[in-house]
Amino acid sequence: MIVCAFCQKTHVHNTLYCDECGTYLLEDDTRGTHPLNPEEKPPVSYTLGNSAHYALSHLNPDPVILCLKIRNNHKIEILLDKSIYLGRQNSQAEKNAPDVDLSTEGVSAKSVSRRHAKISQRGNLVIIEDQDSINGTFINSKKIAPYLPETVKDGDTLHLGMVAIEVKILTQDEFAK
Repeated sequence: MIVCAFCQKTHVHNTLYCDECGTYLLEDDTRGTHPLNPEEKPPVSYTLGNSAHYALSHLNPDPVILCLKIRNNHKIEILLDKSIYLGRQNSQAEKNAPDVDLSTEGVSAKSVSRRHAKISQRGNLVIIEDQDSINGTFINSKKIAPYLPETVKDGDTLHLGMVAIEVKILTQDEFAK
């Protein structure tokens, strides 16, 4: 057993922090880190929802053009040079209005949250993150977890609540043709 030196509460062996006062309990812990040699640059990567690794050196390519075909009603073309929010605008004076307003999509628009999902570009990838929406975000009928980035590919179908959106991803050169 370990006794907290600050509040005297007893804990089982190998407890790191006192759940009563938050004091670090392993004072004689000899674990440490080795200083990083400034000459060495370790490979840095991040993981997207599908567990693929991508090097951070690919983070700033030319932005792509995102073509969204919302139901069969209309198309929206967006230069993805910043994160865009998809959602439903409540009023004309709303401060946090989404970049893509889906409130005109009839009855199914009521299933879309105010800030439903965020789409951005990371490297050569387009990713979407559900913003903890009530009715969820789906890629090709697979529900994605809130705030966890998932890759969107050319030809994918997104569902924000009951609103279906077909995605086409073009480079700026392809768009100019």
